[in-house]
Order: sequence, then C-alpha cells, then structure tokens
Amino acid sequence: PRIAQLTQKTNQFNLTTRRYTEADILRMKEDPAYRLWIGRVEDRFGDYGKVALMIARVEDRKAVCDTFLMSCRVMERHVEDAVIEWVEGQLRSEGVVSVRAQYLPTAKNKPVEGLWPRLGYQPLDGSGNFERDLRAPLPTGAIRKAHVRIKGG
Repeated sequence: PRIAQLTQKTNQFNLTTRRYTEADILRMKEDPAYRLWIGRVEDRFGDYGKVALMIARVEDRKAVCDTFLMSCRVMERHVEDAVIEWVEGQLRSEGVVSVRAQYLPTAKNKPVEGLWPRLGYQPLDGSGNFERDLRAPLPTGAIRKAHVRIKGG
C-alpha cells in the first residue's frame, strides 16, 4: 500500500507525477519487465520510513524510468544521488546499458527541474527526456554527493 500511497501524495519531488493504484503496482510487480525499488531513510534523528520510490521498465538492455519520487521530508539531503547511483548499479548488474528518464513539469515539482542533468543525464530532445549511458563515466559537470549510504538490497 505504501508504494501506491507515495505515487498519490508526492508532488514536489516527483519527476513525472504518475499516479498508481495498488492494483497498478501489483501488476507491475508481477510483470518481469518492471523493477520497483522503495527506499527507507534513517538518520541520527530517526527513521523517516519508506520515502523514496523508483519504478523502471527494462527491455532490450535499456531501462526507462517511469517514476522517481521522494517524500518532501527528505528533500535537500542528496538521498536522490545515492538512490540513483544504487539503482544504476543494480541495472548494470542485469546488463542494462542505458537509462532513459523524464521530467514532466507541474505547478508543484519545480524543485526537481534540473535533477537529471545534475546527475549526469543528457537531454535528448528538449521536451523533458534524458538519457544516461551506463557504460560511460559521468560527464563533466555532473554532481553526485557521496555522504549518503545505501544498506541492504
């Protein structure tokens, strides 16, 4: 239920603002092309719970990021840098060579407008589509903070 709830309620840090029901999420979990990752954040002040979500579809060694969102409670902590780094590693281990992602602007998600370029994704067509070649090093100018660690798998 938490995954669907995050898609329904998260606006500021939500790159596409796609909304899913529990039935939608269940269908994705059962579809071997989909990957769903949910992240819990803890720091010295406490446990924020499950606050990050990435949904990707993998086909022909290419991944398309359908949804990337995080609760506003963990914004501006660079959790997204660690999540993207970790997800890219998971995808690489499956033989994925590139990731496509989108930013679909809304009235509320302006805070994440420059996220994909900051993380090393190249614009494809000027309409909010980006891509990263996982075989190549991060491009000059890409910024990823390394003070957040991912535990588990």
